[in-house]
Amino acid sequence: MKPENLLKNRDGLSPVIGTVLMLLIVILIGAALAVSLLGGENEEKLTPAPLANLRVSEYNNTTLKIDHNGGDVIEFDNSRTSVILNVAEKNYLLNVSTLGSFRAGENKLLPLKDREGNSVPTKAEDAATVKVIDLGTQKPIFTQEIRFTEGYEPETINQSEPAVEYQSGITGYYYQGVSFSGTAINHTDSRLKLAENTYASASLYGTDIENWPYGILATTDSFSVVYEGLIKIEQDSSYTFYLTSDDWAQLYIDGNPVITESSSSVRHSKTTNTGTLSLPAGYHQIRVEMKEYAGTSILRLEWTSESFSRCFVENFYHEVSSM
Repeated sequence: MKPENLLKNRDGLSPVIGTVLMLLIVILIGAALAVSLLGGENEEKLTPAPLANLRVSEYNNTTLKIDHNGGDVIEFDNSRTSVILNVAEKNYLLNVSTLGSFRAGENKLLPLKDREGNSVPTKAEDAATVKVIDLGTQKPIFTQEIRFTEGYEPETINQSEPAVEYQSGITGYYYQGVSFSGTAINHTDSRLKLAENTYASASLYGTDIENWPYGILATTDSFSVVYEGLIKIEQDSSYTFYLTSDDWAQLYIDGNPVITESSSSVRHSKTTNTGTLSLPAGYHQIRVEMKEYAGTSILRLEWTSESFSRCFVENFYHEVSSM
């Protein structure tokens, strides 16, 4: 073949080679995008379900009392978490939207009503299974079998009046270190009016516990405490809470945040933060968390409403062990 014919054939092949290369590039880009999208979906599907040690400790024909004994926070939301009650071989999808965030150490009251607001029919001697399902993974977080015998009567769980196992006062769980972990030392108080006597804090601000917190923990620095119990609301109204602390402190009512810090490690001098919410008459769960890093320690909880001026909260109740 003549040299000029070779040159002609090479020129003819160039557009073909270019087209093939462009097709290969398009295929490679498409494959990369597909892998990325599929990988993202798989990553989302592999997100594990929360791990939590839950227990139905009391129940009657209208309410379940669920205890959180440790593990992850459970976000009770009808779009994220389901509670299924199987009774008389029928499944009832309970409405959990009122429960909010469920943290270790808390207990929640769950009405036996479905998502349409209908009461779940139960009777004494009915066997039932309670399941908490994580909708993201479709995996159970918790399962427990119960029988509506003991604890069936409505007075066993009563939000309008405390059961006999509750007494006045709020219980504090004190820990060495600022992580709310380790062995707790319990102390029950009628109100939260606490200040250490170092730097004259006790004489300036007043305290109900002499030599606090040293008399409880044998330290004035690097400790944490959680106060938990019930607060009695006398009438439907809007209430403003005043939480004063040095350093870090937060307030929750019925598991919902009322006063929070900007981060989990905030350190500050004596500061009062406020939060306002409407509460119906009756008994509500209350939780106060406090961390002290170094320096002066102060913790005070006050409130006010339309019917009374600012004062210390004293309407506290706590659970007494039956053991």
